[in-house]
Amino acid sequence: MKEYEAVTSIWLEMVPGMVEDAEKNGRGVDPWAFVRRCHKKLGALGLEMAIEQVMVFHQALRMSLFSHPQINVWDDTLTLSQLFNGLQHTPQEGAFIDQRFSDYLSVNSGRLPEMHWRRFEELTAEFFNRESFHDELGPGFNDDGVDVMGCKPDASPMANLLGLIQYKRVQAKVEKLVIKGLASDVQFEKAGYGVIVTTSTLSPGAKTTIESRGYPIRAVERDAVAKWLVQLLTPGTGLIRI
Repeated sequence: MKEYEAVTSIWLEMVPGMVEDAEKNGRGVDPWAFVRRCHKKLGALGLEMAIEQVMVFHQALRMSLFSHPQINVWDDTLTLSQLFNGLQHTPQEGAFIDQRFSDYLSVNSGRLPEMHWRRFEELTAEFFNRESFHDELGPGFNDDGVDVMGCKPDASPMANLLGLIQYKRVQAKVEKLVIKGLASDVQFEKAGYGVIVTTSTLSPGAKTTIESRGYPIRAVERDAVAKWLVQLLTPGTGLIRI
């Protein structure tokens, strides 16, 4: 209850300023200062509640008679078989994956495990790219288990390697053997850390291995990937810019 009241109080305090800024710049409401503040003050629960508040506000605006959502007109056609069966596609909007796939998955996150493995790699690379990482997406085969090398912005990829990212689009839990392999790659490449991104979760043994051995490994599991999709929604959709 305390957390809910705190998030509501922050929202009521900040929303007038966010709306005013949106009216000035014409780009929609940017909620991320609100989300970051809730996360800083209340931790993971605050982050979750803030995102939920933003999505409720977003949905209310989309349903409002006074809201005029931005409509994108595309000059080509995509099929879901390109998302789920791995057929070739060239993104019309997006560095790695077409924005329409990101929008579809944002409201169909339960289908993440059904994605073709290459599309899942591209989706994750797209997220890191929008977080201002310089991504180098691997070929998808003969890559020694390293799917993406993420580097600091405007830095030499070889001299300032930041992190190695490995994707696991699987139904089963990610086991400790995968963790050990990534830790070895991080050490070999002299990277800062490794990231496991999965449509599943880590097994108890995998989590214990990370903690007991002090591996610089971070895990982004199923629920966190679903939250990423919120940030990959079409920018400027409706009156709220997510």
